[in-house]
Amino acid sequence: MLKYRSWKRLFLIYTLPLIVLICLLSFFEKSERPDLFLLDRAFQWCDEKEPTTELALVAVSQDDFERGAPPWPWPRSLMARLIDQVSSYGPAVVAVDILYTEESKSEALITREQFPEIQDRLFFSLSGEQRVEQDRGGTRVIRPSTIITNGLELANKQDQELADAVRRAVDSGVDVVLAVQAITERRYIGIRDIGKGLIGIDTLYPGLAEAVDDSLGLSGISQDGDGVLRRYIPYGQDNDERHIYALALKAVAYYKNTKLPERPLPNGDVLLGDGTLIDLNDGQFLVNFRGGPGTYPIFTSRQILRA
Repeated sequence: MLKYRSWKRLFLIYTLPLIVLICLLSFFEKSERPDLFLLDRAFQWCDEKEPTTELALVAVSQDDFERGAPPWPWPRSLMARLIDQVSSYGPAVVAVDILYTEESKSEALITREQFPEIQDRLFFSLSGEQRVEQDRGGTRVIRPSTIITNGLELANKQDQELADAVRRAVDSGVDVVLAVQAITERRYIGIRDIGKGLIGIDTLYPGLAEAVDDSLGLSGISQDGDGVLRRYIPYGQDNDERHIYALALKAVAYYKNTKLPERPLPNGDVLLGDGTLIDLNDGQFLVNFRGGPGTYPIFTSRQILRA
């Protein structure tokens, strides 16, 4: 009887209040799932870590479109200019999280020779609309530059422009990682559905694939139910048992000037060539984000292209 009362007391003191707290948090929509809420709190209780200053994001943002950027997808010749501009700053690695698996159907081309002429008013030059400006000299009408022409031949040329920009970056000592998409299908053991399995990847269009050789990384992330990314899947495996690493992991390996192993360790962990161990749990690892939006420097494409 005494032992029973002791357990009952412990339950009332510790367990019951915790259950009530989790229920209240769920009721007031503070946490869509209690386990995610507790995981976030656990990260906050850990020792603070300063975010690295060595990472910068270049985004095609809403601000770009509000300032006259052409509709998405952008001409590949414009993306080539963006890679040229980013590479000019001498980064260790550039990871491009945009899929270029098919040849272009766009007919817009901005040649390298034309770019300096329109750089200061780039988006307006692509808009196709004239603009009226008022200054101390009076009113003047500014017309877009004639840089958009028609023809399948030019569509092919802009594919080449993007591939050439990647080659220039690599030749200048900047590693470039391009995104590829996983191809999955439902898999079964008997009649039991075991979910989707990776059976291969969509490769880049030929000219671009040759520019980066095998410097490819799987694109795509899986967010939790509340829209937050907490876990990252570092690789997949195709039917030939070849391991294909994720875009971010490939970029980190280049940055650390090390290599990813041909295959993970028997327990699924990934050991980089410099001795760094990526500890996985059920095929993924936790991502410890620090700080809110703006923790890492973010530049809009417009800022980079006009620099």
